[in-house]
Formats: sequence, C-alpha cells, structure tokens
Amino acid sequence: MCRSETDAAVTAEIAAIANVTQQFTIPLSSVSVASSTYFPVFQYMGEMPAIRLYTTAVMYASNGCMHKQAADGHTLLNGASADAKAAMNITAHFHCCSGIQVSDTQEESFYAVGEWSEYIATFFNQEAKVKGLADLALKRCVNICIFMCVDTRKYMRQYACMQT
Repeated sequence: MCRSETDAAVTAEIAAIANVTQQFTIPLSSVSVASSTYFPVFQYMGEMPAIRLYTTAVMYASNGCMHKQAADGHTLLNGASADAKAAMNITAHFHCCSGIQVSDTQEESFYAVGEWSEYIATFFNQEAKVKGLADLALKRCVNICIFMCVDTRKYMRQYACMQT
C-alpha cells in the first residue's frame, strides 16, 4: 500500500506534536492567552488574575478587567519586552495553535463552545464551577428575550437543535 504525501505530512505533524512536552502544575496561576474569547470563562471562574500576558492586538481586548489589569501592570499586553514576559513566570499559554490548544471559535454549536469552558476550567481545578455554564447562559438569553417581548420560538428551535 502506497501512502500519499498528505498522509506523510499528517504523520509528520502528529509526530512533531507528540514530541512537544510541556509540564506544569495544576492549578495554573500565571498564564498567557491569545484570544479575548477566553476572558468570560476566566472571569466566571474568578481566574482573571491568572492572565499575565495577552498576546493579541490590544484593540481586541475590550474587556474592562483586562484593561485594568494592564493599567495596574498585573498583565502585559502584546509588544511587551522579552525580559518583562520572563518576569511574569508564565507557565502555560492558551492559544488556537500552540501551547494549550483552544479552538472555541471554530465550533458551530452553542454547547460545543460551552465544552471549551469546561476544558479551560480543568487547568484551574474549576470544573465544578463551570459545569452547567452553557445552560445558564442559554436560560438568561431566553429570559431576556421574554422580558424584551422578543419572539422566543426562534431561540427555542435553535435550543432544540443544540440538544442533539
């Protein structure tokens, strides 16, 4: 049986990933993140102070807590010097392509995105805290729709699809 170049490339990529080892102690206490989409999860867990470096353009960090942490010098933003980054003693990096890989923005369903919250929480021993977070968010959304007299049937149909 002859393997295609694509198979060989995939095998090489898997081998490269398998050879990357990063050891850290859980719960994490000093991390970097590459996406502002993780901020709500960190806030809900009470772990925003663990974010010591935000590696994406500052214009995407619209989170008030993140700006306060940066203003106070607790969190470095993109463009910080290598010495400053080293002083933060960052033990892990949450990113879509390296470090602790997170691909929440690639998901197509509400609950699939919610599962990433539980995944992130495992690195902080906060799984119990975020369990059911997706259900809570959906209930709040439906309650707001009801309060605003919005047609909730559309959302309930989407909810039924998300259950499968």
